[in-house]
Amino acid sequence: MVESGNLNLDEIPRRMEELTTDKRLFYDFCVERTKVRIYGKSKDTAERYDRFLKWLKDWGKIIYFSDVTDKKIISMDEELAKTGMKPYSKWNNYHRFLNSFILDAIEEGCLKRNPYKWIQINKEKNNGLKKHLTPEEFNRLRKAEMPTQSLERVRDLFVFQTYTCLSYVDLESFDTSQINKTGVYTAKRGKTGVEFTFYVMKPARDILIKYDGKLPLISNEKYNDYLKLVAQAAKIDKPVTSHWARHTGATLLLNDGGVDMEIIARILGHTSTRQTRDTYAKLLDTTVATAMKGLEKRICKTSKTKT
Repeated sequence: MVESGNLNLDEIPRRMEELTTDKRLFYDFCVERTKVRIYGKSKDTAERYDRFLKWLKDWGKIIYFSDVTDKKIISMDEELAKTGMKPYSKWNNYHRFLNSFILDAIEEGCLKRNPYKWIQINKEKNNGLKKHLTPEEFNRLRKAEMPTQSLERVRDLFVFQTYTCLSYVDLESFDTSQINKTGVYTAKRGKTGVEFTFYVMKPARDILIKYDGKLPLISNEKYNDYLKLVAQAAKIDKPVTSHWARHTGATLLLNDGGVDMEIIARILGHTSTRQTRDTYAKLLDTTVATAMKGLEKRICKTSKTKT
């Protein structure tokens, strides 16, 4: 109205009514939908929605339904990129949530179009194999002397998590009473409700014994902060987090243990081997080399025998 030289304060309510297809703010709509989306879900899921909503509110560029435009989505992506966030993290922790709310709004008739249909957001799927410790690094971390008892407890927790492939949420709810007489632990994933099973190997049992069956748990946030110091003490230059333990454990099973993909899927609590293969199907170079050297050895042995 200012740009057109026709500023009329009495006209603002009608103009706003035209701009928004719903009298609610888009942000308020997202808050309402979050209550539905997190119902019956894990604490971790609720925290991720809360984190997104806080960011959206602090950013303050998408408030009204009329703000849901191609330009604003691109601006959002650029804003997230400024923080150094990787494409996969941007999509998985921010764009994915906004896209789901936009789809809900379209379903309710509050919006007519979804900008994500025309904008190509780089999702760059994150291969879990990139976020793992090599067998050598894990062994070094497992044996490294920690400067404090607190870091030793954090290191032990990471080692236990690696040998069990538990996510942090399932680590929190780990209950020794669910280990049967044969040493097998069975439970349901807190995030998906899918059942998983694993054998509690001796290194993991040793840690349980060390702490009298009660793991030295701390909040996920503090755990991740301290893990950076644990990695530093073990001379590992990687941004280790709690989820690295799960990836490291699965990678060790696949590469060092030669465990079948279906069994790894069961241990991880994946609903299908496809989900497991998407993350872990890429074998380490050393595994490939070892397998081919073994074949080479058998071929040479056979050739000599025939000669």
